[in-house]
Amino acid sequence: MLAKKQLGLDDFGLSDYESRAYIALLEYGPLPVRDLAYRAGIPRTKAYSTVKKLIGKRMVELLSKNPVKVQAIPPEECLTHLLNKEREKLEGMKSVLDYLVKLRMSRLSAMEKAEHYFLKPSAMPGKLSELLASSEGSGRFILDSWGLEVLEKLDVDIDRALARGIDLKAVVGWEYGSDLMASKVLPKLDSRIVKGLGGNIFVFDQNEVMATSKNGSVILIRSPELGTALVNYFSMLWEEAMDYRHVISLMGLNVEEETLELLLNGKAKDYFIEAVIEEIRDGGLVSRIGERFIKKLEDRVGISLFGKPMEVALPVVTSLIKQGNGVRMRYDSLTKMLTVESDGYPKPSFIWLFALSGLLARNGSNLKLLQNVRAEGSHVLQAMITV
Repeated sequence: MLAKKQLGLDDFGLSDYESRAYIALLEYGPLPVRDLAYRAGIPRTKAYSTVKKLIGKRMVELLSKNPVKVQAIPPEECLTHLLNKEREKLEGMKSVLDYLVKLRMSRLSAMEKAEHYFLKPSAMPGKLSELLASSEGSGRFILDSWGLEVLEKLDVDIDRALARGIDLKAVVGWEYGSDLMASKVLPKLDSRIVKGLGGNIFVFDQNEVMATSKNGSVILIRSPELGTALVNYFSMLWEEAMDYRHVISLMGLNVEEETLELLLNGKAKDYFIEAVIEEIRDGGLVSRIGERFIKKLEDRVGISLFGKPMEVALPVVTSLIKQGNGVRMRYDSLTKMLTVESDGYPKPSFIWLFALSGLLARNGSNLKLLQNVRAEGSHVLQAMITV
């Protein structure tokens, strides 16, 4: 019977012993603590601390101190107070819930406002013409050969947009056989060339997005969020691409396709790093290059990593070294020996070896090169961290 009466008192914040003691006082009336312990079925060693807690919760009042005798405060008084506190808590929780629901609905509403339409490929030139005419500030185009072909048909529309002061930029993917010199629109745009791109994306005013998929379908989306993200992606491609005029100039010199591909795929800088790493033997030189490298990263990019304590920065930099495919790295904390291996040739991630050396030098240590050789299709670099 006692267990049934206890049911639910934990919802009021009472422990098992507190529930038993309070119910016993309601059932038997005022009791000395020693008798309460017996009636409630709680250890005598716990009785006084349990009563003290109930007095603190204003559920029991002290009648005498010698012997200590207590009685229960009527539940309609003390539990109503606790119930009101719980109601206030629930109302507060409901307000938070209402706010979170409202926040979610506002996001869903914004997503619903991102209108999208599917178009036939044949309707693409006409829609692009409309977008060029209605654009108020900018156009960013990422094009493959088919997208460039579509854009070629709109040279008059492009002229009109440029005359209105619209900022139009294009990154075009070059492929074998592409005749960029025959283009009518690329000389008019601020254009750059990269090696190979699949698909086409047109972004106007960071809001209107037209894109083609691999199966040739065309979608038009009105979404500031998507537009901003794609413009940021365009900016990354732009930094890696080569100016259109330079590419045309090279084509005019009848350079071989392999030479043009090397320049456009961005691998030349990786091969340069490979040559530098293979030839460097002076650990002091590595440290000097590394210090200058991390200083430029701090000044130009605003990276604060290299100013943090070694125990914070070192794991991050070593992780960056391991990021390339086919790169394996081992570090023996006992011997301070660092071994980095790569399949075939040093990967671009090896530039972080210079960052590591610069970080160590900044903290009074050094990366002493012990071995730096290529053998049997792999490159092995061994170094020791010295103080």
